[in-house]
Amino acid sequence: MSKKTLLWGGGSKAMLAIELFNLKNAIVFDPYIKKFHSKKKIPFFNKFTDLKKIIKMCSKFYICIGNNNGKDRSTIAEMLIKKKMKPISLIHKKSIIHSSVKLGKMLMIMPGAVINPNAQIMDYSIINTSAVIEHDCVLDSGVEIMGSASIAGSCKIKKNSTIGTNATVFPNIIINEHSYIGAGSVIRNNVKKDNIVIGNPAKFLKKNKINKNKINKTILALKNI
Repeated sequence: MSKKTLLWGGGSKAMLAIELFNLKNAIVFDPYIKKFHSKKKIPFFNKFTDLKKIIKMCSKFYICIGNNNGKDRSTIAEMLIKKKMKPISLIHKKSIIHSSVKLGKMLMIMPGAVINPNAQIMDYSIINTSAVIEHDCVLDSGVEIMGSASIAGSCKIKKNSTIGTNATVFPNIIINEHSYIGAGSVIRNNVKKDNIVIGNPAKFLKKNKINKNKINKTILALKNI
């Protein structure tokens, strides 16, 4: 009997993995919710003490953590790889990806997403529904592009940054690490590291501060297995 696939995280990304990508033979783990809501009967665990048992049951995994949590997604994935588990990508058949595009590991690419020639999508990134990544763009690891966002040609989106729904990024722009672009924003200039920007044209709102309490608990639990 083949081993199961671990879906780490019990929110909307896990539901999409199961329902939209028809992922079967899965287990859901999320220590921060009491119940996983799905029409299908999927085994669910929410205690760190269950991790050792879960890892023995699973040979593959996908980290179902989205939004402003790219670093957490990347960190957990790399720790599971060290446990000899294999990351999977979820790439929908109704996405449009040019043959020259370089794809990393553990990606989620949703229906209607378009990725044009010579782009690079690195590990642990998410491209949501109807987002457009134009030619020669480079998306670093842990990036998420929200639905219907448009990234013009030759842009660089650095590690763990998030581009909000319907945002537009002009050509040749650099979005530096851990930045967050608000929904509907128009980016005409480079964005500094750790900045949250909003509006048209986009302006600085505040620093992007990430709560490390959850990921620190997770790291400790995985190290103890």
